[in-house]
Amino acid sequence: MGTSVQAIAVDLERLQAARDLKDQALIDRVVERFAEEIEELDEVAEERLEDGETEELLLMPEVVRRVVAGGDYTTGGNHLYGFALEFLCKELGEPLPSDDWCSLRRASAWFAKVDRALGESGVPGDLFAIERVLGGPPPLAIPELDPGNYPRFGVVPRSRVVAVAAILADETVARLTSGFEEYELSAMNELVAWFRGCAETARDLVLVHS
Repeated sequence: MGTSVQAIAVDLERLQAARDLKDQALIDRVVERFAEEIEELDEVAEERLEDGETEELLLMPEVVRRVVAGGDYTTGGNHLYGFALEFLCKELGEPLPSDDWCSLRRASAWFAKVDRALGESGVPGDLFAIERVLGGPPPLAIPELDPGNYPRFGVVPRSRVVAVAAILADETVARLTSGFEEYELSAMNELVAWFRGCAETARDLVLVHS
C-alpha cells in the first residue's frame, strides 16, 4: 500500500493555546469528528491486548484527552498519541489537498527526487527539504515514537513558508516540474499549493507522514 503525506495548514500558536486551555469541548469535537478513525484504532488496541502485545487498554478518546491536556502519558502505544495529534491539527487547522501524496510505494526515493528538484530550483535544503523536515519535532510535544513507527511529523514555520512561497514563483515552478513525469506533476503542483496557501493565510505548514 505504501505510505502517505497529508499537509495541514495550522496556526501553531492556536494549537499551543488549545493545550494551555485543556478545553473539554475541543476534545469532544475531535472525538466526534474522527469517530470512524477512532473506532478502527480502538479495535486494533483491543486486539493487541487480547494477543498479549500490551498490558494496558488505552482507547483513543482518552488518548485525545491526554494530547490536548499535555500530560498523563503512559509508555507504549506512542503512535496513538501521534494519530490524536494529527486529528487535533485537522480540527484546528485545514487539511490541504494531498491526494497525489497517497500510497507512496517508494517514499524515500520520491522524497529525494522532490528535494533535488527543489534545490535545483533555488529552494535551499536548510529552508525546506521534505526528507529533512519529516521526522522532526511534532507541532506539540508528545511521547517520542518508536523508531520506524508512524505517523511522523514535519513542521514548517510560517516564516519559512513565506520564504519558500516567494521562491516558487510561476517561472520557478515551471523549472521545478520540468524533470517530472506527467503522472507526478499533480503531486508537485499540490506541494506548491501548500506553500502558497499557507503563506496567503499566514499559517504554518504541518506534514503528517503515515
